[in-house]
Amino acid sequence: MCRRLVRESCPYKGVRPPTLVDLLPTIRLAPTVVVSVGYNDPATTFADGVEQALTALEKAGAQRVLWLTLTEERQSYADMNDVLRAAVAKHPELTIVDWQMYSRSHPDWFQDDGLHLGYGGAVGMATLIHKKLVDAGVVQATAARLAIATAKLPAARVGKPYLVRLRATGGTKPVRWSRLTGSLPAGLRLLLDGRVTGTPKTAGTKTAIVRATDAAGRRVSRRIALVVRSS
Repeated sequence: MCRRLVRESCPYKGVRPPTLVDLLPTIRLAPTVVVSVGYNDPATTFADGVEQALTALEKAGAQRVLWLTLTEERQSYADMNDVLRAAVAKHPELTIVDWQMYSRSHPDWFQDDGLHLGYGGAVGMATLIHKKLVDAGVVQATAARLAIATAKLPAARVGKPYLVRLRATGGTKPVRWSRLTGSLPAGLRLLLDGRVTGTPKTAGTKTAIVRATDAAGRRVSRRIALVVRSS
């Protein structure tokens, strides 16, 4: 949108967006702020703009500032990244998020100008920002999707003690197990912790649908078969 830090922003479709400093009094600021501004600022005034922006952010209530480095498509952007890194020494509230390093091996994330993001770049930037917010303790890590990893149970034998634990991946621990439909071979039972245990009484094959439920209430089910062979 052609936004600049302090100096008048460049026009976009006949409109000049407010600078970062001018925008701050008009919005409610969270304690942690993410900044990705600088591409439209002159390199010669960037250092002063960063200082003014950080001062304005602190005045507006920001306690932590995560500032993304610029994509170094031009030498001037590399110099401006050096300015950002140097500012950390004077501003303990400032954390540099190295978008340049994170994205440099993904030219497919950018449009033809090497600066504006495509869909993949937008997802990549959002992923990086989320990771840094998790590292800073601002947000909780998103649990991986709950899934039942056990696809097949080993065969059991009549009259022989049997013990196998069903395995789930992702989700929020602990995971509790239950049987929805079907049945296990006579003599075997499914415990809450996922153990299938007991001593089979008769040979044959039984099929059941088991459910895993994690601590956040997420549920997933899967059909499993258990073969019991004669001893």
